[in-house]
Amino acid sequence: YRDPKPLRTALAKNPDDVEARAGLAAHFLTIGSTANALLQASKALDRAPRHPVASYVAGMALLARKRHDEARTHFDAMLAEGHDGYAVRRALHDIALTNQDAKVAEEQLVAAIKLNPQKALPHSSLAHLLDRQGRKDEAEAHDERWAMRSGNNPRPAEHLAILAIEREDVEASLRW
Repeated sequence: YRDPKPLRTALAKNPDDVEARAGLAAHFLTIGSTANALLQASKALDRAPRHPVASYVAGMALLARKRHDEARTHFDAMLAEGHDGYAVRRALHDIALTNQDAKVAEEQLVAAIKLNPQKALPHSSLAHLLDRQGRKDEAEAHDERWAMRSGNNPRPAEHLAILAIEREDVEASLRW
């Protein structure tokens, strides 16, 4: 979606081309033009209400504009249609945090981990969420999974050491 010229050409030939319209919407989203992204995604969704790219772009554009409830309807519709993925779960997590719903935020991160258990970021995010809730043992378990998945990156080990020090667990802080 870097070069919008082929998309604009396709739309000039056929304004009802949903794929080109959704692609142009994605292009606008990637360059930060959320108003144009939302406009193009809406036009694509008018023609194909279940189009996953258009739904995703509309949801992300609405999220960027802080229209969380509207964004959530797009992501929920994607899930209902079987279009699940890390980015959708992460967006729903962010909306839940904005709404101060830690339970739903946790559910979304757990779902993201199930989709890709090897990805370190949802483990790290879940660890931070659990830690803020005072669920230190669960947080540490996810931090350890994050550290293992992050390979030679020293930051996870530093983070684990800091968490251990905060818990006044000298033995664990020395391990990291």
